[in-house]
Amino acid sequence: MITVPLAVHQNKLLAEIELRQPTINMMAEALKHRVAGECHRLNVPADEANRKLIKQQRKMIYNYYKSEGLNPLKLYFLPWTQLPLWFFLSLSLRNLAGFFPWQRNEGNETDPSMS
Repeated sequence: MITVPLAVHQNKLLAEIELRQPTINMMAEALKHRVAGECHRLNVPADEANRKLIKQQRKMIYNYYKSEGLNPLKLYFLPWTQLPLWFFLSLSLRNLAGFFPWQRNEGNETDPSMS
């Protein structure tokens, strides 16, 4: 019951982010040309220009998501909520199956009529 609303929210958020990918790609391409021209005029080495491009691209994408009201980090809420649930479900199933050594019957019969 806890994870269903989170899954719905995650799917909506993921769909919104995917819909905005063409815009982000166009903005990134324009930024790439702008940074390349700027670094060419200033005779900046290629490695430094690439680092500058990556840094500005991250900042641009962050600002774009912020202006659109999107937060990609919210995509991690569902897995971090499901992780403890799966852990405890696994432990409970192991407990029912007698997986743990302290639950095993080491040759001692509990009911003599079963032999």
